[in-house]
Amino acid sequence: VVNLKIRDLDFENRCLFVRKAKGNKDRITILPEKIIEPLLQVIAGRDVNNWVFVSRFGSKYSVRTVQIIFEKASVNAGLRKGTCHSLRHSFATHLLNDGIDIKTLKNLMGHKSVKTTIQYIHISTIQEKPIKSPL
Repeated sequence: VVNLKIRDLDFENRCLFVRKAKGNKDRITILPEKIIEPLLQVIAGRDVNNWVFVSRFGSKYSVRTVQIIFEKASVNAGLRKGTCHSLRHSFATHLLNDGIDIKTLKNLMGHKSVKTTIQYIHISTIQEKPIKSPL
């Protein structure tokens, strides 16, 4: 989030380019449709080389500032303690619960190996469906 620039947002294809994320890897991920309009308002009239999220002084946020904002929002929402990185895990778990295949999730998460992605399966609360005998 702190390194996201306006040029990294692709509203037409509903995706964003994440530069040097976890493991210093670049990746493309989903831009949720419901945040497109608010984002357009945030970046209106600004140069594409600017940061998406800036402080009141016009500089990008520090990682620690974002962590503090997240912690306060979590408390205000009545959530148990979590971290910004918890959002990554929640993203993966929700996609699994919605039926995304493991290979697509692997690519979205930027994992080299599907073995890393498989860890999210045990976290996922996939609803058990009754299994019918084919006979």
